Amino acid sequence: MFRTYDGGIAVGSHDPAMIDAAADLHAEYGTDYEIQMLMGVREDAQTELAAEREVWQYAPYGERWLSYFYRRLKERKRNAAFAARAVVSSFGKAQ
Repeated sequence: MFRTYDGGIAVGSHDPAMIDAAADLHAEYGTDYEIQMLMGVREDAQTELAAEREVWQYAPYGERWLSYFYRRLKERKRNAAFAARAVVSSFGKAQ
């Protein structure tokens, strides 16, 4: 995709290997890209990446956000800890 598409690529991943692969493909083909990550997941990595690349942070919303969130929890139990940290840290920022 990096070789043939010149409109920019969106890489939605928290996987460091995938993000590194995107950087390598950008270096090889010069195609612009952005990183897309979910709010509350690897926020330290998001901040670090944003110093070098365009990073977009997403939050599930709408009528089905709860079912989306529940599916993510079922897929990976550690996501519950990520979510709890995000909620707790957002209360600290709101004050």
